[in-house]
Amino acid sequence: APAAPVELQAALPFAVNFDVPPPSATDVRWVARQVAEILATLARHPVQPNSHEQPDPALIEGKAIILNLLQPLRRHLPQAQPARASPLHATMRQRTEEWYPAFADGASLSDMLGMVRRLKDRLEDWRSADNRGCSQMPKFFVPAAWTHGRMSAHHLLLRSSSEGSDRNLDLCVIGWSSLSQAPLYTDLAGLLTSVAFETTRLPVMLDGIASSYASSTMAGDAVPALRCARQLCIEEASAERLLKALAVAAEEAVVAGADVERQDRWCREEALLSAVRSATGAETLQDVGQDAAWLLAWLRTTDEAGRRAAVEAGHASRALVDWRPYRGIRGTVGGRPAVPRPDPSAARRQRGEAPVRAVQFGCQTIREFRDAACAALPALQGDVEALWPAMWSVPCLSRALELLDDDTLPWLQKVWLLSFVGQLVERILEFLDQLPLAKDPLCVRIVAAAAT
Repeated sequence: APAAPVELQAALPFAVNFDVPPPSATDVRWVARQVAEILATLARHPVQPNSHEQPDPALIEGKAIILNLLQPLRRHLPQAQPARASPLHATMRQRTEEWYPAFADGASLSDMLGMVRRLKDRLEDWRSADNRGCSQMPKFFVPAAWTHGRMSAHHLLLRSSSEGSDRNLDLCVIGWSSLSQAPLYTDLAGLLTSVAFETTRLPVMLDGIASSYASSTMAGDAVPALRCARQLCIEEASAERLLKALAVAAEEAVVAGADVERQDRWCREEALLSAVRSATGAETLQDVGQDAAWLLAWLRTTDEAGRRAAVEAGHASRALVDWRPYRGIRGTVGGRPAVPRPDPSAARRQRGEAPVRAVQFGCQTIREFRDAACAALPALQGDVEALWPAMWSVPCLSRALELLDDDTLPWLQKVWLLSFVGQLVERILEFLDQLPLAKDPLCVRIVAAAAT
């Protein structure tokens, strides 16, 4: 890369003063094992029938699982007047349509919303028929297990331990008020969705902050700074100064007739440093504090950085949608494993392409949690391949829809989330299209543990 102009060289190196230790894969692996032990303990605990119509407590009829999607679909997608926190709100809709294809391999937002309407209409018809006593939905059954019900990254509290450097974090899971019986893998699906979208952060475009936190998208003058502070992990006073500094810079650019999009790289970097200094209220670059570290971690000056992260994030979410528990499955279908491995992704990175480090580590975290849980949870047998979308895609979709209205997630994070919703809806529609073709009720059971 070309060297920075002489007048900027003294200012740029201040970022190296923030010495942050790299994340530990060993710690992640140890926490994942503890989560897996909790999930396995819940799965081993005997379940009880929820009603007299459920003679086998080990199974849950699939009708309730599918129809329970109707309420969150009505609430979150699609809406005539989306919530202010939604990426589909009128103030952000155009930008969302522009960025959505970057996450979805070129697919359009309108196509995704069309699939959502198809799914909602089908569920509406089935619910109506069910209320009239003439159910049209084929029967199927999946294994029941005790579940936390709301397990997410926010429910995992960690504390330091003295057991050693490789196991120095003890896990405490909070929020057990929603403990209930649900299909096996419900907790894992919700947790991995939370880890993917609440802890794997995408960059925030500097020139998009003004529109993302404009007063017109929220209620009250004080809300934009508060929302910005929550999403960028900085103090509210710093967020307020940041928004004011960017507003002043935008007005000055308009008066000067400057084309911000055509500014060279170093002019943009100088604007970023100026915004960070203004946000922290520091007189000099040496006086900046922790808020500056967060801002430098999140903010980027060009769309190119965001689009690279979007491509990498799209790969991660597709891998989450396509995942199936290869280990611990009993039975075959036509001589093949009950749940086959998906084909290698066509969007695999080419040699020389550097992934976005935050997204890459997020993918590694998801894999550690996923593999540890898969090894600990009981094996499955039966029509696993046919019913896997009901056990995996449905709980993933439920959690993803909830996150769309989460006020702590930045806008670009939610555009990524929309693409994930589209992939899940497509998978569920394919599942529902194939379901009526089964002659007999499909069923998946937990393999009984061998006596010792």
